[in-house]
Amino acid sequence: MIAAQRVVCGDIIHIRAGSRVPADARIIWCNQLKLEASSITGESEPIDYTVKEAGEEVTIFEARNVAFNGSLAVDGEAFGLVIRCGSATVIGQIAEMTTGQSGKKSRLEMQVRRYVKFLVFIACTIAITVFIIGGFVHKWRNPLALLAQGFIVSAIGMVPSGLPATVTSILTLIGKRLAAKNVLMKRLDIVEALGQVNISEWCSYG
Repeated sequence: MIAAQRVVCGDIIHIRAGSRVPADARIIWCNQLKLEASSITGESEPIDYTVKEAGEEVTIFEARNVAFNGSLAVDGEAFGLVIRCGSATVIGQIAEMTTGQSGKKSRLEMQVRRYVKFLVFIACTIAITVFIIGGFVHKWRNPLALLAQGFIVSAIGMVPSGLPATVTSILTLIGKRLAAKNVLMKRLDIVEALGQVNISEWCSYG
């Protein structure tokens, strides 16, 4: 008995009822083996495995002579030759495909970012205008103070300090309404994208 992390390609593993397959393995001896691999194949019922060769047109998911990593043996026993281990297994490749993708920004995040950029541009424009007007009024005495006052006034007046709290509060209220309808989400900002979904009901009359 060794840890699954120490299994390498070429090892021969013993699969028996109640154990999980530690790596992708080619079945070389089988005695009524049944594996539950719904997380990979989508089959809800345990599948019978065999040592018979699969045809060239048969996909890896339809082959019944390869036990996948993470499958649970519910009946029988078998010996298998490890052909893939770690991230090279089928379940490992699926995990890399799902977790290795870069997170995309939601439409709400892009709109808020665009709005903030617009406010920054407007604030800088107003600050420069105030600085120029103040310079002519005060005959350009102490220009550093005029410049600082212009930008400080624009920053205080234009920066939406309550925007994050307002957006979060609205999304939280919507999230609670969806939770009451048994809708669960991992990210709160997905509420905005989910709100754009339209559900149409089609009725057919025979």
